Order: sequence, then C-alpha cells, then structure tokens
Amino acid sequence: MSTIAKVGELSKEEQFAKGISEGKTIKDAMIDAGYPKSRALRGTAGLTKKMVKAMASEGYKLAEFGKSLSLDTLKHIAIGRLATNAIQGKDGGVMSAKQIGQHKDIGLWVAESMAGVIMINVPNQAIENKSKTIDAVDSEQL
Repeated sequence: MSTIAKVGELSKEEQFAKGISEGKTIKDAMIDAGYPKSRALRGTAGLTKKMVKAMASEGYKLAEFGKSLSLDTLKHIAIGRLATNAIQGKDGGVMSAKQIGQHKDIGLWVAESMAGVIMINVPNQAIENKSKTIDAVDSEQL
C-alpha cells in the first residue's frame, strides 16, 4: 500500500498538520488523517520526522498569512464576527474574536474612561495643582 499522495491531495502528514493548525488535538488530528488509533494515543511519541516537518510548514503558512493582515483588518474581522453572531443568535468563533480584540495593539475591550482608576505614580504636575483640582471638583458638586 502506497502512502504517496496523488496530485492535488494532501499526504497523511499534511492532513495531520492541517488538523493541528485548525486547533485539533494531536490524537484527533492523527485519527482524522488516517493514522491508527493505537499510534494516535501515543501523542507526541507517535510523531514522525515527516509529521513534525509538515507541522512546521503549516505554521510557516499561518505566520505568512498573519503578516498579510493589518490591525484594522483584524479589528473589523472581530467586530464583524460578533455582529454576525448576534444577528444569527449563535456563538461560533466568539473566542477567536475575543482574542483578536484583546491584542495589545487593537485593544477593543479597553475602557475609554479612566473612572475608577487608581494612580500609583502620580505626575508632579498633578501634585502641584492638587488644591486647584479639589476646588474645581467641589464647586461642581455644589
């Protein structure tokens, strides 16, 4: 029995790597790619050099795809996913959208207001103008 894939078909190793890149466990990715369950149950001990190489190749493809996306595009994808899910009444992809929104350079879920924020290192200017600030707040409350 030949393990060589036909043109246009993925080899077992490539199918396995694709499954891993989709978030499947090693066991599930191996079983879905056609490996025996006994081998899949071995986890990382059941991986061959070809499988590891295929995973690296798949990771490179994902990295290249990630480089092609701007932060604005990612932001709009996250918002679009959440809006679509709200309209359709389902939650598919919410965790991915949440993770995109939490990216340090996107910050969709960061509060816009500083209310309730405690300042540990207060700027000198704030200390020098403390009485003016307190008087301004007191006059607004009256």
